[in-house]
Amino acid sequence: MVKAVTVFAGNHGTDVPSHQGLIVVCDEHSGTPVAIMDGTSITAMRTAASAAVAADLLARPEATVLAIIGGGVQGHSHLSAFADLRPWSSVRVASRSRGSAIALAARHPAATVSSFEAAVRGADVICLTTDADHAVIDPSWVSPGAHVGSVGNRAELHTGFTNGTVFVEWLGAALSAPPAGAVELQGIDPARVVELGSVLTGAHPGRTSADEITVYKSTGHAIEDGAAARLVLDEAVAKGIGLRLPR
Repeated sequence: MVKAVTVFAGNHGTDVPSHQGLIVVCDEHSGTPVAIMDGTSITAMRTAASAAVAADLLARPEATVLAIIGGGVQGHSHLSAFADLRPWSSVRVASRSRGSAIALAARHPAATVSSFEAAVRGADVICLTTDADHAVIDPSWVSPGAHVGSVGNRAELHTGFTNGTVFVEWLGAALSAPPAGAVELQGIDPARVVELGSVLTGAHPGRTSADEITVYKSTGHAIEDGAAARLVLDEAVAKGIGLRLPR
């Protein structure tokens, strides 16, 4: 699999996504290209799916209030991915653009709130999905026992959230320099960084107390793109979806 991505922050506020890309899927035995896919949609889905896995592992079972910070592509994909994760009694959406928040809430069973703080206070699961280059929420707003997930690729996560254990897809999120690694995890003690795989296998307990604020930082991983692309391709072949090109 080959993935080509472009990032143009100037596209924010337009109909063109800031992150765009193509994925080429190759036969795992011969190396022959077999499909070209929209990398924008697949990236959005796999990023939100990974965040949902993290929340499912780390959020308290009784979590009922979900907050989405950011009304862009990842805001939409997160609401879709998180819809059945818990029996949400309340879903709150907040964005720097009021119009984006309203548009997002209109497409999902969610309520638009006036500020990030209003969305976060009392929330059990908080999803940060912005492109901000500074912290977007303050740790003092977050209730004990909440789960905070961040998928922004700049610096949206406050340093107060990285003082304890941070859960990631791969250790390179902390050990590699940006853009491969996370801006917020540079210089963090690697001993405090735990891969989600360790929680899935039982090697790490994940949440250790009801009052712990669990933190997940996403940077993405190639295997996620490969797995997602394979699932999409298999589904397309099974349903006869897509355009077949002559050889």
